[in-house]
Amino acid sequence: MITDNAINRTLGPNQILVHQDFSPTGDTYWVQGQSSSTPLSGTNVTINDTAPTTDRYNLSICEILPSLGTAPQTWSISGTISPAAAGSGATVTLSGAANATTTANASGNYTFTGLANGNTR
Repeated sequence: MITDNAINRTLGPNQILVHQDFSPTGDTYWVQGQSSSTPLSGTNVTINDTAPTTDRYNLSICEILPSLGTAPQTWSISGTISPAAAGSGATVTLSGAANATTTANASGNYTFTGLANGNTR
C-alpha cells in the first residue's frame, strides 16, 4: 500500500505486520496479515489499520490458500557397485524399515526411490 506520509501504521486487532518500509519520497509500504489462519471457507475477515486516520492509501489484498493434499516427502538411496562389470545386472536388496529390490545398470549404478525418512545403520 502507498500512503501520503512515511509513518508507522497501527494495525487492527488480530493482525500482524509482516514488513514495513518508509520510502525516501515520503510513502509507507507495508504488508500485513491475520495473526491466525481462517478456520472455514466463507468466514468473514477484517484487514484494517487504525492509525493514522488522515492518510490516503491504495489497498491490494491477496488470499493465500493452503496446499491441498500435500504428498509426504520421500527419499532415495543410490550407489554404485564396483567394479562396474561385477555390478552390471546385479540384484540389489534393501531391507529394514523398507524392503525393496532393484537391478544395477550396465555401469553398476542402482537407486531405490519413494522411501520414507529413516535411519541408516
